[in-house]
Amino acid sequence: MKEDSISFFVSFAPHISSLYTSSILHELQMDIVKEGFNFKSAGLPYTNYHLNKYSSDIKKYLFPGVFVLAFIFILILVRNLLAAYIIFCPPLFSALFSLALIKTFYIHMNMVTSIVPLVSFVISLAVVLHLYFPALLYGSARQAKSLKLMPTILMVVTTGIGFGSLVISPIKVIGQFAVLSCISIVFCSCASYLWMSRFLDYLILKAPAKKINLEILETLVKERPLRKRTTIILLPIFGLALFYILPKLPVVTDATRYFPVSSGIRKSIISVQKEVLGSPICEILLKKKNGESFSFEDFQILSSIEEKLSLAGKKTISPGRIIKDANYLYSSNLALPDFKISFLALKSKVQKDLQRFNPDDHIYRMTILGTAMNSSDYFVEIDKIKKLLSPYDYDLQLSGIYYNLMLAQDSLIIVLAQSFLLSLIIITILVSLYFRGIHYLFAFLIINIFPVMISLVMVYLTGMSINIATVMTYSISLGLVVDGTIHVIHTYPKLSFADFFETTVRPIFLGTIMLSICFFGFSIHGFLPIKQFGLILGSTILIGLFFDLFVLPSFLSSENS
Repeated sequence: MKEDSISFFVSFAPHISSLYTSSILHELQMDIVKEGFNFKSAGLPYTNYHLNKYSSDIKKYLFPGVFVLAFIFILILVRNLLAAYIIFCPPLFSALFSLALIKTFYIHMNMVTSIVPLVSFVISLAVVLHLYFPALLYGSARQAKSLKLMPTILMVVTTGIGFGSLVISPIKVIGQFAVLSCISIVFCSCASYLWMSRFLDYLILKAPAKKINLEILETLVKERPLRKRTTIILLPIFGLALFYILPKLPVVTDATRYFPVSSGIRKSIISVQKEVLGSPICEILLKKKNGESFSFEDFQILSSIEEKLSLAGKKTISPGRIIKDANYLYSSNLALPDFKISFLALKSKVQKDLQRFNPDDHIYRMTILGTAMNSSDYFVEIDKIKKLLSPYDYDLQLSGIYYNLMLAQDSLIIVLAQSFLLSLIIITILVSLYFRGIHYLFAFLIINIFPVMISLVMVYLTGMSINIATVMTYSISLGLVVDGTIHVIHTYPKLSFADFFETTVRPIFLGTIMLSICFFGFSIHGFLPIKQFGLILGSTILIGLFFDLFVLPSFLSSENS
């Protein structure tokens, strides 16, 4: 080979598993690089190969780091090694149970389901802390369970709803995440509650904690709540801002944009797609409206359309292209034969190739090859293709893996709104049935909608995007923020401020800080969806913490007085 030569091959292996494909790609890359050649690859299997690598990095490196950090954090909180160990066991079990659940149902993690173990871990930790601190205050496991049983049940149910609402997503991996999260949250929360019920009396007697000093927070919560009027004035302002920015939020559906620029993966993929063939981005199936087979005249019409697509940078594979290639071998002319008799003779010689690609003479299959792109740009190109074909008497059907993937991902904003509204409606109904007061319902809605509105404005201002991972954050954050709201509404009217602080504010504050640290830990990952998922979710639950501790009491105080 010359220095500037390009050698390439194309593999069509639809029935080979993704794991085997990954193994082949890895070995092939190692062998070619070893020989001193520059290796580049493209296509959905290659993109999925790198997505799987980044997902496995989360399991290998991020999870152990989060678990170690969490144990140190718990140890700092309780300042007793035995107490820290007993508190840490249920969350750790929850994470391991989630991993076993993924292994049982799906064999391998993907970049979305890899988040499930962390979610189970932090929610189980919240359940444990909500039992532990009241038990320390009252010196009684029975009194702690009596105070926290109903809000904990409501917390688990509403959190499960927040995650489960994502099951309506047309994107398969998000649906898998919803099912796995819901099962894991309910089971692990129940297991954590039972574990702590068994050990609470032992912890009180044998491993009393030296609680971390939170006097500054106590003073702020007691004396510096945000006025109710201020919150109500700010609500429509943020609502108008959200109405303005929501259509402008950037949506990233092109998976090649998820990889760090420094990795060179996107650059390599685009290079192959431009220099060689491109990846299949759409399958077009044409059928004559009268049901007849495609004639020589039809092939000429479609050939001219394919030439226009070629000028626009889109390569095609089609029956017409196969005949053109055959004609090039015979006459060095890459075009259809000028005469019908020559066309028919040449077509008969490549009949086997035509049958393999296009088995039905009544259907003309055209595979469009191009570069990876966002769904918004993709459907602009699809509309141009439809416009080229519209003057002719053909029925048009669009298909293909990439096309259906773009259809699903094009609805990310709609999925975000639908799943959030679904979970909000169901959770609101449950809360209103339990607390039985219109003022509680009003406070609940404001406290839990506001953090999401502020978070979306923050996403717009910081240039982050809606993608396959971040689209889930708002349903998830609703389920997590609601936890604190329920505990505040349940205990604030019943207890003295000192007891309220120790039994409710302390576990909410410490649990949320731990939760946000875990999610912010995702920001060190170079993979765009996981990085932004951690940043957005960590920020949203911190905003929710502020509203639970500094805004909600002002609503409840005015009603109580």
